Amino acid sequence: MLAITRPSRQSWLSRPAPARIALHALMLLVLLALGSCAAPKRYNSLDLALLPCEQGAPSNDLRGETPHFFRAVEFDEFGQPLFPRQVSQLRDRLLGVPPVTDLVFFVHGWNKNPSSAESDYQDFLCRFHAHLPVGIGNEKRAGGLVVVGIFWPSTVTNGEHDPLLLKPISYYRMRDRADHIAKEGFAPLLDELTRIIMNTGRSPVRLQLIGHSFGGRMIVRAMETLQDEGKSVPLLQAVRSVDVVLLNAAIPPERFEWLSNAVARAREQKAPARFTEDTNSYLFNVHSLNDTANRILFRIASVFNDDPATCAAGACGVPAYATLCVDDSGQIRNADSQTGAVSPFNAWNVDATRIVFDHTDIYKGRVAALISTLIFDEKQKESFRAQASTPDMDARCTWLSGAK
Repeated sequence: MLAITRPSRQSWLSRPAPARIALHALMLLVLLALGSCAAPKRYNSLDLALLPCEQGAPSNDLRGETPHFFRAVEFDEFGQPLFPRQVSQLRDRLLGVPPVTDLVFFVHGWNKNPSSAESDYQDFLCRFHAHLPVGIGNEKRAGGLVVVGIFWPSTVTNGEHDPLLLKPISYYRMRDRADHIAKEGFAPLLDELTRIIMNTGRSPVRLQLIGHSFGGRMIVRAMETLQDEGKSVPLLQAVRSVDVVLLNAAIPPERFEWLSNAVARAREQKAPARFTEDTNSYLFNVHSLNDTANRILFRIASVFNDDPATCAAGACGVPAYATLCVDDSGQIRNADSQTGAVSPFNAWNVDATRIVFDHTDIYKGRVAALISTLIFDEKQKESFRAQASTPDMDARCTWLSGAK
């Protein structure tokens, strides 16, 4: 009788050693990731230390305490405040003494847990603090400056950064999470604070929103949400001024179309327009052609999601906006008179290619000084319309190629 034999399956042990090692490493990585996701966080925003730059002269209050200007608000993955008392304490501070004159929000990007985000905040905000103009510095010493760091879960694991092999999965999950938290968490927080500021009866505060990478994306999406809900004009009118600074934002240029459309509709209705001289509001998209993550990887990743597969605004700018050029020293340089253009509203590209050399290269004095100029130097802002170069994205800032 003829025996019928079946081809035997290759056993685990009979596989080549490199294949066994690779599969074993992959399985171990998945198990570690699952275990890390399930484990409680060892560190959160309630564990933060004082910023090094929060040490200084006593404030003017009767207690004689050092003015601690940094506060945290941490969101969970669903966009809810993880610690509601952080929001209530921020609310109480806006209603308290001394009056708040400047309210700054900073939103970190992808691949951060509370510990690594805190390190970034300490690194960046103390450089930013060192470049505060005299007037803002005096208000800071009087306790009028409040800086809020937004913490959000931007890693798949609980580690300081996700492992390299998990980053493709992490990118898509965190992109969607950033959009969700912007809509369900950050936008409602801004709306609530707007109503508090309006009801204090005090001089309106200056509001600044700064975001890096996915943090910049969150700010744009939050502002879009407020616009869709009819709450953006109350926000702009409740405060003395609004400045939005995006740093290497991981968002396609098409996501800014709502702003152009909103300005056009407001003009037609003869109503105050967002981010124009009507509302004393500015939007600055700081970008760098050296940002390969936004220039190349964002385009590739967007093939597999609903973002347009284009160079992100954080690398190539927004084509509809005029561009301000930054030289090697971090100063905004006057463009050639032949390339001068008038921007239809106060939204600008800021080409920082000469001082920002990769996606995360923002933790430096020149970048901090640039941001301080953009949001605090009112005289400089008034001159931006004359300084802007043509929106031609191929020709912008080429006049800087020979600058020293």
